[in-house]
Amino acid sequence: MALNLSDENRAVLMEMLRIAEPYSEDDPEMNTLDGESDSDRVLATIAKKWLDQDDREKAAR
Repeated sequence: MALNLSDENRAVLMEMLRIAEPYSEDDPEMNTLDGESDSDRVLATIAKKWLDQDDREKAAR
């Protein structure tokens, strides 16, 4: 899947990372559907994954 994020998209995602610390891959909060989670941290986790994916895709070009 090609993300090809614009500079504006990247800036929004970077702001999500500035607001909160992303969850780690092995954090139990990310593997529990009915547990408590911090929405800012969830958004930061998604932002990190998208930025990492975009970086990998741009490096492969």
